[in-house]
Amino acid sequence: MSSFGVGRVSSLFVYPMSFDEFLTATGQEGLLRTKRNSSPTNPLPEAFYNRLVEAFRSYMLVGGMLEAVATYTETGSYRYSSDIVSEIIQGYQDDFAKYGAKANPLLLRQTLISVAHQAGAKFVYSRVEGQYRSAEVKVALEMLKDAGLIIPTYHTDANGVPLGAEINERVVKYLIHDTGVLLGILGIDDDIDDSIKEMMVADSINLVDKGHVAEMMAGLELIKYSSPQKRHQLYYWQNMNKGTCAEVDYVIARSGSIVPIEVKSGVKGSMSSMYSLMRNPQKHIEMGIRCSLENFGTFESPDGKKIDIIPLYAISNLFAEK
Repeated sequence: MSSFGVGRVSSLFVYPMSFDEFLTATGQEGLLRTKRNSSPTNPLPEAFYNRLVEAFRSYMLVGGMLEAVATYTETGSYRYSSDIVSEIIQGYQDDFAKYGAKANPLLLRQTLISVAHQAGAKFVYSRVEGQYRSAEVKVALEMLKDAGLIIPTYHTDANGVPLGAEINERVVKYLIHDTGVLLGILGIDDDIDDSIKEMMVADSINLVDKGHVAEMMAGLELIKYSSPQKRHQLYYWQNMNKGTCAEVDYVIARSGSIVPIEVKSGVKGSMSSMYSLMRNPQKHIEMGIRCSLENFGTFESPDGKKIDIIPLYAISNLFAEK
């Protein structure tokens, strides 16, 4: 019988590069330092703000896979980095054949594709192509999750901490583990030249308004800056009462309190779902966070509660030691 050295072995959970790591890898440490020194009460100078949006645009296209980032850094070419991502995706699919005893390789492939297309929404089993049974799809999802290719976001009632005490495991969203991989799976690289032109000229509002990329990037950044010593979970809130559609993209726990995070693709947009959650007296929520491509800032909800604007490119600031 094989043994495992309990107490003598440490496990670390690692992910594709974060945006901060991408800035370092691409020689933009000055931007990183400026970003880290900014806050809702000390916004970025406009010149640095514009440069960070451009850098984040590149990060969205390239993703954080090490070889893809290295290729982009060496060549400056999105096409070449996209070719690397395509090879990585093909490698995933080739590996699926090794697990045929546990799950149909085609089912694993179709499930991964379905997760990409359903990113940012409650996962619906019947949307996996191939008329597979829900039990079969569930096994495939577990295998993809264990492999680190997809990351679940669980619904929570958000009545208190720990948030995981009130999750509904039947209501789950899934994220692809990397934006470059997401874009590759969605087939954007099939016409990469036109796709790059479109994204490179898009304003900040339209830049991330593609396939729930903004919401996915926020979730991935929340995971990447958490402690690597344990597997962290993502949570979101939705009003489950019939006739309502209020939903908040993420809820986190900070200093024992619940903090909702609403992700926006532009500088405007309804905040009604967050306000609805914050007004609930049973939740005891005193502040919220809006993530977008805006500059840092702060404002008040209609009820007078504080809302901090933390840019998508500065989620790491939430984890900075005070």
